[in-house]
Amino acid sequence: MTELSIVPAGAGAGKTHHIQETLTQWVRDGRVRPEKILAVTFTEAAAGELRQRIRGALIADSNLSAALAVERAYVSTIHGLGRRLLIEHAFASGSSPQQRLIAEDEQDLLIRRSIEENPALSELSRNLAALGYQGSFSSDETAEDSFRKKLLGVIALLRTLGPRGSDPAMADFVEASIRTGYGAPIGKFETLAAALQKTVDALLQAFPRSLADDAGSATAKTAFRENFRALKQAQQLLASSGTDWRLWQKLRALRMSMRGSPTPDGYDDLASAVMLAADALVFHPGPLEDAVSHARALVEGAQSAMTDYETRKRELGVIDFSDMVTNAARILDEKPAVLGAIMDEVDCVIVDEFQDTNPIQFTFLWALARKAKCALIVGDTKQAIMGFQGADPRLTVALTQQFETSPLDRNWRSDPRIMDFVNALGPCLFGEDYTALAAQNASGHDTALEVIELANKRGARSGGKPQHFIADRLLSLLTDDRVTIVDRHSKALRDLEPRDVAILCPTHSHCASYAAALRALGLPVRVAEGGWWQSKIVQAACFALRFAVDPADNHAAICTATLGPGATPLGDALGALARDGRIETPELMALQGLWPDSLATPVDRLVHQVIQVAGLRDWCDRLDDPAQMRADLLRFEAEAAAFMDAHRDMREASGFYGQSANVFLGWLENKVGLKGEDLRPNPAGAEADGIEIVTWHASKGREWPVVVVCGLDHKLDPRAGTFSTKFPGFDDLDHVIEQATLAYECSKRTSDGNG
Repeated sequence: MTELSIVPAGAGAGKTHHIQETLTQWVRDGRVRPEKILAVTFTEAAAGELRQRIRGALIADSNLSAALAVERAYVSTIHGLGRRLLIEHAFASGSSPQQRLIAEDEQDLLIRRSIEENPALSELSRNLAALGYQGSFSSDETAEDSFRKKLLGVIALLRTLGPRGSDPAMADFVEASIRTGYGAPIGKFETLAAALQKTVDALLQAFPRSLADDAGSATAKTAFRENFRALKQAQQLLASSGTDWRLWQKLRALRMSMRGSPTPDGYDDLASAVMLAADALVFHPGPLEDAVSHARALVEGAQSAMTDYETRKRELGVIDFSDMVTNAARILDEKPAVLGAIMDEVDCVIVDEFQDTNPIQFTFLWALARKAKCALIVGDTKQAIMGFQGADPRLTVALTQQFETSPLDRNWRSDPRIMDFVNALGPCLFGEDYTALAAQNASGHDTALEVIELANKRGARSGGKPQHFIADRLLSLLTDDRVTIVDRHSKALRDLEPRDVAILCPTHSHCASYAAALRALGLPVRVAEGGWWQSKIVQAACFALRFAVDPADNHAAICTATLGPGATPLGDALGALARDGRIETPELMALQGLWPDSLATPVDRLVHQVIQVAGLRDWCDRLDDPAQMRADLLRFEAEAAAFMDAHRDMREASGFYGQSANVFLGWLENKVGLKGEDLRPNPAGAEADGIEIVTWHASKGREWPVVVVCGLDHKLDPRAGTFSTKFPGFDDLDHVIEQATLAYECSKRTSDGNG
């Protein structure tokens, strides 16, 4: 029988210390041999810290042999543990112990190739506008990008369910959830369309011209112009298909007579008739069937792409990060002898941050924990913010409800005044499940909590934006010599510095706007920003590399001359090219000297030569933000090395053949196009030297003396059109994933135009 200890541990409650002390005591008592510890964390840094703490405690006990034995223990991330088990039990599971782990960008490339070559998905992508996919001018995202992002999200969600995600019944579950959420439709398609057609024809017959010309305000002119355009479109479409539901939605809210912009006699009655007929959209069978068809196609297409992706990996002899856990969980489930052999080598199982497990990770870890002699599970559902990665805290909640828990009830991090606020708020959010944390620190001498609330939100957003208020407040704090903090290393009082401050934002776009406001006041900032690929130094390096392997490339020559260190005026460069057939600048002449040897030089070495002869490294010092430019250039060199290290079969499977400079640039551009790959590196390394701006998710597990939490009015309601995992119950945690289903979040049907 497993001795199970479940420890809910709030932020700052000392969970790592508790794990260390518990493990050390088990070793002291002889219940656990140090080499037979199995401990799982969710980051390499946390695993290393835990191993070091256990070893340090044993050394303090003068138990050197036990401290040395800790090196042989299973202390790693969940993915590291999964891979170790796959290697150690490869033959028992019928797999190779030499499978290569592919990088995340290689994984994305293979999945995207599987999507692009899927006939069903190709058919679905031919009419993206009708399915609601749109491009974005602000982000340069196309409708195809939006569709691909949605599909990748479905694939990621299905993969968190392991083999269950490939069950064909998943599409049936999604359809059932849509029909249940939508309710029974009312009326027939042809009847409802004819009724709307009749009212639209009547309105346009009585008022064949837009009312915009006679409107009394600019707002009214715009509204009447858009209404007239929608009515004319509806008149044409209703006579044919009539399936443009966005158009129906527009007709539910026509402008009518208002003070300052009256309508002609009879217009309001006819417009009201149109809106009444269009309101049938709320219970129309058409949108329901379209939603079902779209959702089923997404799920079935995602499953088909997953099957193709698995085939590609098998042919290449590779696995990805998800496979480490999924395949290990499959072995434990299908090979009881393997599970028994593993548990013979394990005295205890420790799991940290258990609330961040997705369903397949929960299945994997719970299979080990429930068989161990001793098990310690630490987590806090209040800190479960990794849902975007598939984490499902409901599983942890079910665990805490079925077994006795021993919550930690002290906080070692925050000011007592902050904890008073947290403890007052906690029961409002979590009810009886909230455990109050008693502050162990003394109160500071400065203000512990501040609230900045903008009274006139509309005016504030357009004129004095929230980021400007925050920037002004931080500037006043940093320039006030009376504001001090306790240094985390020396424990002595010192002046507040920019590196002591963090701003936590809900989205990356919020981060960028706060960074701009701080920089406008001259405050140093560290933020993960996009734009690496378009960085001036990176673009110069790309064009210089192209010219080095093809001196006849006039476009590369012009861009290198005008963009690079020489900054040749465009007119002069074009004139020289037209007059002499070439552009002679020191950089181009030096680059030309690399040819033709450049054609046979390995890309990583050639990149180094190009940067050197073109003087790009020295040029960084003459550009704005030299440190950032040098960091951008260093990443370019690192990418060249990564390209050379990437497995040839993997590159070719992704459509990149050979190792030439042009293939490298194509590979790199494709990689940068993937989500999150265009972020610029931090020139200061891991230790930020300015005010750090991060998203809420990225702040998890980190600490700063001064923290600004922004965007608390940011809506986090589930969005329509999103898929989610459902469980019929949690009574049988040993097999909970086998009962998982998929659901689809539909729009709420209302009669007020918000459906």
